[in-house]
Amino acid sequence: VYQDSDTIFTRPITPEDLIVNGKVRWLYTPYSSINSGDGQTWKEPTSKVMNMPVPHEFMRRHPLVTPRWALEEFRKWMWKVHGMSLEQYIMIQPGRSFSEWNAIGSWLWFYHRDKVIWQNTNEDLGTSYTLQKYSWGGLSDAIRAELEAALA
Repeated sequence: VYQDSDTIFTRPITPEDLIVNGKVRWLYTPYSSINSGDGQTWKEPTSKVMNMPVPHEFMRRHPLVTPRWALEEFRKWMWKVHGMSLEQYIMIQPGRSFSEWNAIGSWLWFYHRDKVIWQNTNEDLGTSYTLQKYSWGGLSDAIRAELEAALA
């Protein structure tokens, strides 16, 4: 289970929120339904990783769960397809143009789709259990106030 540092839990969760019948739940949004430029940010870099067009954005909501076997097999796949380690591939990408969650989400979609419970974000997802704030630009007073209110 991976949780970004700019994300907090807003309600209790259980393993069943993240894993269904032994399969991880993975959210995705079809690129065809994303109109904003920011929503398309990882489409080309992820297509480059996969060596084919990718149909969906896979980094949709934290926390993200990835089975250990998938992490191991994805690393092997990177060696096979790109002739280098995952770390080497990431380091040579210009302008930090790599999204780990989109890369492994796409890989799971194309090669192990039946091993994941896929949930389209255009459908009802129920109540979110996290609050995530974009923190790369710094922690503004407004963001700080919203996070503190959620923690209160």
